[in-house]
Amino acid sequence: MDDGSTDETPRILGAWARKDPRIRPVRTPPRGLVPALNLGIARAEGSLIARQDADDASHPERLAVQVRALGEHPEWDVVATRVTIFPEPARGLLRYQAWINALVAPAQIRRDLWIESPLPHPTVVMRREVLAGIGGYRDMGWPEDYDLWLRLAGSGRVLAKVDRVLYAWRDGPGRMSRRHAAYGAEAFRRCKAHHLSPVIAGRSVSIWGAGPFGRRFARALREEGVSVDRFVDVDPLKIGRRVQGSPVEDVSALADGPSPGRILLVCVGVHGARDLIRRRLAEWSFDEGSDYVVVA
Repeated sequence: MDDGSTDETPRILGAWARKDPRIRPVRTPPRGLVPALNLGIARAEGSLIARQDADDASHPERLAVQVRALGEHPEWDVVATRVTIFPEPARGLLRYQAWINALVAPAQIRRDLWIESPLPHPTVVMRREVLAGIGGYRDMGWPEDYDLWLRLAGSGRVLAKVDRVLYAWRDGPGRMSRRHAAYGAEAFRRCKAHHLSPVIAGRSVSIWGAGPFGRRFARALREEGVSVDRFVDVDPLKIGRRVQGSPVEDVSALADGPSPGRILLVCVGVHGARDLIRRRLAEWSFDEGSDYVVVA
């Protein structure tokens, strides 16, 4: 898919197409990523759709490994790979790399799905009929890949990953996630709130975290018609105050265990806090996925 390039791309693609008839360049005026993706899917003829970005590199065995994995696991609908980010990722990006590479099994991916995008988009291979059945990609003003994973998971589809680093993912100043508002933190928050709101509808909502992450997520939920009736926190300076009209209580208020009809959203941005909170909630008999969801 050549979405209106202005460099040597058409010439290079044409040369490769003459060498290999399986390569069929499609050139269009510049329209954006989502229209290019959907047109590529429409023009493709195979039963599987594989993603690859022009400035990244796949391991020579990548597609063979993923196709084999889908054959061995007919219950899988999307399979990604582990990645290495290059040339010199910042510390925050290295943490993200470690996080996504640790999520391999479908249960791990589903558990952390509300935190961030657990599948590196350009690494995926998807069953074409599944992708078509969900309506392909959408342009909603937030990340089109994360929107797709949430829709697929919400419809019962299985997302998985092969436990090998088979993709070199380039980071640089021109990367979409660095320069386009649709891939910023606020866009991710709106996407999460949009998909999470029908899941938690009808339940009382508490948020663990009265700091910036919790407050911003509460606002995003409110825009989707979901109100937060209380916050819990460990910071004594916040306890006893009100945030967006709701009280802030000590986390010890959760020690009696989950309450019927209530859902807890964990929204703490401090590095390392997520695992500590999960252990504490397990001690208090909270079940992740039914009693609470980690969203940051």
